[in-house]
Amino acid sequence: FRLTIEPEAAAWAARRHDAERLQTIETALEEMHAATLDHEHREDADFNFHLSIAEAANNHYYASSMQALKEHIGVGMKFHGASVKRETAGLTRVFAEHEAIADAIVARDGTKARQLMLDHLTGSRDRLFQATR
Repeated sequence: FRLTIEPEAAAWAARRHDAERLQTIETALEEMHAATLDHEHREDADFNFHLSIAEAANNHYYASSMQALKEHIGVGMKFHGASVKRETAGLTRVFAEHEAIADAIVARDGTKARQLMLDHLTGSRDRLFQATR
């Protein structure tokens, strides 16, 4: 479900964001960066990043969908965070994925934001299930 909703939300966020919504994305990204430097994964900051993108799309259905799935997404993020911490560069790589998505949104490049979000979510899913095999 997230693979269909979030890439589109990222594309719309790139087209429709305003300064306030962009600041919310940047704040969540800064929280994730601080956690990455401490070799931690903060599910709350990760979720807030994804939620802030949904809100920046300026279509309440994206944000409502994310809020409705918050607990389910949080469980997945918790397991994913544990799996990327097993690799030396795992957290850094995942942070770079988030940063690239934010950069595409700032640049108002909806096509790139969509593809980067799709790649990020697909990669997260694949890393999670590979780590549990």
